[in-house]
Amino acid sequence: MPHVKLHIPGPVEVSRKNLQGVLLADDWASRQGFKDLYAKIQPQLQQLLCTKQLVYISTSSAWGVMEGAIRNLVQNKVLNCMCGAFSDKWFDVSKRCGKQAEALQVDWGSPIRRRGD
Repeated sequence: MPHVKLHIPGPVEVSRKNLQGVLLADDWASRQGFKDLYAKIQPQLQQLLCTKQLVYISTSSAWGVMEGAIRNLVQNKVLNCMCGAFSDKWFDVSKRCGKQAEALQVDWGSPIRRRGD
């Protein structure tokens, strides 16, 4: 078996045992066992995060969550209010997803205020 590296967000070394486990997983997320587990932890996650809304779990990097949000929640245009590195990243993700991204940028660490405030 060739030497394998997982490149999120790594690269990360993948042992032979872990690689075999992934290959044998057989799409576990679509099975009833996973669905039951996910349903069981939902109320606990909602309580932990003080919400009654569904809590979504992602096994991707932060970039994957950001891309998923932009691709699924933005039709055409998005206003990116930018005041630091994290919000600058949202602007980058928006552009890379092909959205009409407009930047409202202030100095890092400064608040973004409405006009007249």
